[in-house]
Amino acid sequence: MPVVTPNITRGRRLLLTLFVVAAVLVLAGLLARGLVLLGGLLPDRPGA
Repeated sequence: MPVVTPNITRGRRLLLTLFVVAAVLVLAGLLARGLVLLGGLLPDRPGA
């Protein structure tokens, strides 16, 4: 059925996009947490 093929392609592309966005958010969260922990370990930061 060639009518279903564009829908499957669009669904896979949407799923891939959501996966990439989720991966970027997770990496950004881990990076932010790492920077906060690193900032807490550094004694000469005025904000800490």
